[in-house]
Amino acid sequence: MHQTSLCRISSLSGIAAPVVMAIVAGILGVIQAGYNPVTQLMSELGETGAPYAGIMNVGFVTTGLLMVLFSYSVYVLIGKSVPGMIGSGLIVAAGISFIAMGFFSCDAGCLPLTLPGQIHLQLGLFASVAAVAAMFLLGYSMRRTGTWNRFWQFSVITGVLVLLILPVFVFAGNSDGLLQRLMVGIIFLWMEVLAIRFFYACRNQGN
Repeated sequence: MHQTSLCRISSLSGIAAPVVMAIVAGILGVIQAGYNPVTQLMSELGETGAPYAGIMNVGFVTTGLLMVLFSYSVYVLIGKSVPGMIGSGLIVAAGISFIAMGFFSCDAGCLPLTLPGQIHLQLGLFASVAAVAAMFLLGYSMRRTGTWNRFWQFSVITGVLVLLILPVFVFAGNSDGLLQRLMVGIIFLWMEVLAIRFFYACRNQGN
């Protein structure tokens, strides 16, 4: 298949990943009785014994697969430098973490009571850290090429914003769910914006 087509399919995967996660978590959060999105984490929708755990975990796996596919367009467009290559690899790592989260469910209340529950939480943390690191590395790589004005600044500023939100979790109190949604929403917005931009940039590949 032509490289341009592969690049565009990959970019479409990046556009789809945040949409899939938003739809799955949004719908399940509404229909699951007693669930409070302000105080409860998204992973609690897929916790052991939750009524729609299977659907939520399929959502994790699907989102992760789409993220891994998205990394191809990242590599093609800005992976020629070492920072860009590492950044695209970190997106792969974050995607694999999402896939694994679908197989290691949260314990009740997402408390680290069992080994699978502990692994789930660690995977979520790793995916967030990998995404933030990718923001800085890809932003740096885009800046070096000189053809991604505004987008490299957007990438770096988004990374800084997520870093500012992370410590707030320590003092979140009963707003863990809201803060998590804010942080994940910012990360996925970053992916969505870049994926849309990459989709149009792909037409210059393979010519």
